[in-house]
Amino acid sequence: MSDNKILPVSIVSFLAGAFVGAVVALLYAPKSGEELRAQIRSEADATVKRASVEWNKAVQEIQEQIEEGQTQIKNYMTQLQIQSKEAKPAEEPPATE
Repeated sequence: MSDNKILPVSIVSFLAGAFVGAVVALLYAPKSGEELRAQIRSEADATVKRASVEWNKAVQEIQEQIEEGQTQIKNYMTQLQIQSKEAKPAEEPPATE
């Protein structure tokens, strides 16, 4: 369960690191300023698109887990209600003294 909570953070961290690495690599590449800016812009756009796709996947996975949890809670509540009705003794008339 704790691994599922770490997944979105790991994805974002990985993509941020990849982006920083790509920018550093481009800055050290022997290109003209205009070519370099165009390539950085292109890499940034591609990274944003990849991050968006991964973010949407993570959000979808979290939503599915929430829905699954809600379904399980509803099932447990139904089972508890049934068990409490079965366990409840028949009401006895009040004692007269």
